Amino acid sequence: QRRCRGSFLHYATADCYQQVLSRNSPMAARFANLVRGCTKQVMSREDSAILARHGFNTAAFGAVSFNHHAAATSLVSRDSIDNVPIWLRTYVADCLRYIEYERRALPVALLCNQMERMSKESKAAVAKRKSSSKKSKSESAVSGSSSSKPTKESKPKSSYFYYLEKKRSQFEAATKKKHGSLRGLELAQAVNKEVAKSWAGMSDAKKEVWKKKAVAEWKKGGGSKNKDKGKPSKQEMQRKSKDKSGKESQPLKVTTKAKAKKSESVAPSDAASLKGEKSTSKQQNELGMEAKTISFADADAEGSSAMEQRIQQLAQSLSRVGRVLDRHRESVLADRSIVSGSINPKMLRSLAPRPLKIMDDVDVVNWLWNDPRGVAPQLFAKVRGVFPAKSLLLSLLDNTKSTFPVLAAFSNGYIPRLDRRGKHSCSAADARRIVKEALLMLRS
Repeated sequence: QRRCRGSFLHYATADCYQQVLSRNSPMAARFANLVRGCTKQVMSREDSAILARHGFNTAAFGAVSFNHHAAATSLVSRDSIDNVPIWLRTYVADCLRYIEYERRALPVALLCNQMERMSKESKAAVAKRKSSSKKSKSESAVSGSSSSKPTKESKPKSSYFYYLEKKRSQFEAATKKKHGSLRGLELAQAVNKEVAKSWAGMSDAKKEVWKKKAVAEWKKGGGSKNKDKGKPSKQEMQRKSKDKSGKESQPLKVTTKAKAKKSESVAPSDAASLKGEKSTSKQQNELGMEAKTISFADADAEGSSAMEQRIQQLAQSLSRVGRVLDRHRESVLADRSIVSGSINPKMLRSLAPRPLKIMDDVDVVNWLWNDPRGVAPQLFAKVRGVFPAKSLLLSLLDNTKSTFPVLAAFSNGYIPRLDRRGKHSCSAADARRIVKEALLMLRS
């Protein structure tokens, strides 16, 4: 139950369902399915197979599948899928076809949404780590600039090094005179040995004299001013102590006895409510963690659940549509006073009106080219009202109209011939093709 709830939370917060719907079945696609269903005259095998696969039979279509006028002893079945209009069955088959596609596409969309979210979270974590590393580097640079190590001239030189500095040139000249072949590092090492021997044989009184000279020269050069230069400030000492301890100095902790007294003072009802709040928050955190990730099995389960819900909603809507069509059909039969024995499935299907009236080719040609409210006549009238009579645009439009004289004959109520000998008659489909060519010429 917890895993199912976590998957539901992930599915509810994502908009994958609407993404799949808007991308693959927008309003225009659904309207096109309805138009295609209204043009069908027979049921295809694919549509019949998909209806049977999902169990959409007479019970799903409802009252429209029932023939109320067939006798109980007659061979005509009272409850048959043949009584349902073909346009309705075709449209339902298209809806089921999309539901099957959605069943396959929704788990993929859920997993892609999860991968996209995880990618964003990883990028955010990397950016956070980079910013924190930059911050730590800047802090270390600031702390390094004010380190506690002694800076230059912060204290006098030792007496030995002061003596070495002052006497190096003399010892170096004596060593070169004694050992003329020494150069570089060997010469420096020989000089240091001679200075060390001289310093070792010197008395303490003379060493003290050299020490005083070193201190006097340090003071003369302003060394006393740099005495406290390398010491850390009070704020730095506090910060370092805080880093070592891991936390600032805290007030005195409450003793165990005081804690016990405080817990005893809490009422039992308050303690129970606090415990309930803690457990509730813990459950919410667990659900939130589970909702962040979804496995392929959970995504597939969501797709299956969505498919069942969509089929259930389609069946409910179809039942209401069946009742409306059945009432309309019965009212028409009552007005016409048709004998019950002559009512067959074909008649019942014809009495269920289509939601869209499909114009035939002749009506389409007349409306586009010959009707005063059509496309071409309105365009011609607009051009004549704006441009002069001898304009180039008007002459081009008149030339296009004269190129297709066969279209004007449809307004007289008969189908003209394509040539003078009459070998090839102009059918309605040919006229529709010709009017398409004429409109393309007008556009060019």
